[in-house]
Amino acid sequence: MNIIRAYKLSLLLPIIVPILFVPTLLFIRSLGESGAIVLMTILTSLIYGGIPYLILAGILLFWMHGKDETQIRRILLLSPLLMLVIFQVFAGLWIAFFSEATPKINQFIGSLVLLSPFVLLFGYIYVGIVFGIIELWKKRKRVYI
Repeated sequence: MNIIRAYKLSLLLPIIVPILFVPTLLFIRSLGESGAIVLMTILTSLIYGGIPYLILAGILLFWMHGKDETQIRRILLLSPLLMLVIFQVFAGLWIAFFSEATPKINQFIGSLVLLSPFVLLFGYIYVGIVFGIIELWKKRKRVYI
């Protein structure tokens, strides 16, 4: 597989991983409290971040056209920060138009403070996983440059 195609396909990872965890909801009681918290955090990442991530993935997919591996790796390293910006814009619009809480600025600041660390943490975990998989594939000659 072409390495650029591998990077493009890797954009599906943040969508696929939470979906793969959905069947474990059947066994949530057997996971214990810590396991249930981890599971719900993974699933919630898709619920809250799904639409903003699809926007980011679309932008990245379009941008990757004609770029080399070095350029793609650089943008992927920046992508959690870009996701944070898109996520906060989306959250602000959601709060402005659909929230009944008052004052709305408190709700927006709350989302900024509480959810931003998760956006960055999950983003950099996914970037690390992608870089690791690509390097493993390179060593096993599964991708070519």
